[in-house]
Amino acid sequence: MSANLQIAVVGATSQLGVALLEKLAELLPPSARVAAIDADELDGETVEYGHRELDVQAVSEFDFGHAGAAFFAESNEAFAAARQAARDAGVLVFEAGATASLAGPVLDDGAIALPQDIALPLARALAALGSANLKAVTVTACLSASRFGKPAIEELAEQTTALFTQREAETEHFPKRQAFNLLPLIGAAGEGGDSDVERALAVALPALLGQAALPVFASVVHVPMFFGVAWAVSVEFDGDAPPIAELNDAFLKAGLWLNAEPGKGETTVSPMDVVGTDLLAVDRIRIQRNRLMFWLTADAARVTAKNWCEQFAKAMQTGYFA
Repeated sequence: MSANLQIAVVGATSQLGVALLEKLAELLPPSARVAAIDADELDGETVEYGHRELDVQAVSEFDFGHAGAAFFAESNEAFAAARQAARDAGVLVFEAGATASLAGPVLDDGAIALPQDIALPLARALAALGSANLKAVTVTACLSASRFGKPAIEELAEQTTALFTQREAETEHFPKRQAFNLLPLIGAAGEGGDSDVERALAVALPALLGQAALPVFASVVHVPMFFGVAWAVSVEFDGDAPPIAELNDAFLKAGLWLNAEPGKGETTVSPMDVVGTDLLAVDRIRIQRNRLMFWLTADAARVTAKNWCEQFAKAMQTGYFA
């Protein structure tokens, strides 16, 4: 990598942006130049980059002509103009994309398509099973407030405090209260009743596995946690499910953390056990005929940031920056 290559992280204050900066600080040499970019109203805030702090720069004022690569940690419309400005400037854009693969970087329309954070941990777990005999996947993804940014975390904290002190809990980021509640629809329901995030998961997962025809039935629920993500997964096989011992070996060989004492409530893996780590934990493995059910949990932002940085390193090695 050229010493003059500047890397921009757009959406730097988001959970994924923070995790990306942490991983980039481990990957890049001290001489690397990194810019933290976010919405204009966040101009002047700071984020950690290794042992340093970076001032957050307003996205509307950042000159992408000075960057060689840009990570878009947020895919919302607020950064659409910045994404186009980066492409127009010849910057190599890294962003979540439907064509992403577990195998390595995929160049799609001038950008490197990378796995989105809800699909990636699940795809890794399913890939451990071998995708050839997967018939269908049904999943309920449980997302915490951190998935929706710092304002959502602050609102959950304020609502929790308000309820404990018998005050009215104000809502701003969601149509109903987060605290002590479950929100079964995130965003608007489209034709057929699926939300955007549910449709995105159903598209991204087969692409990541390289099995385009795999049916995925996804539900995404916002749960009143501050951090972490969990998935309740049901996999239908084309034929009998493998024995549990074989499944355990497959998960372990793929680098997943397998609960050593399944079935004991006090040792069941929960999101709080993996937050702040790169662990991808599987638990509650059950088989009924041709169906496998299991529980999966991870700090999805950290797992995704690690993957994105690994794919960035591959892109540097394979000549994308030539």
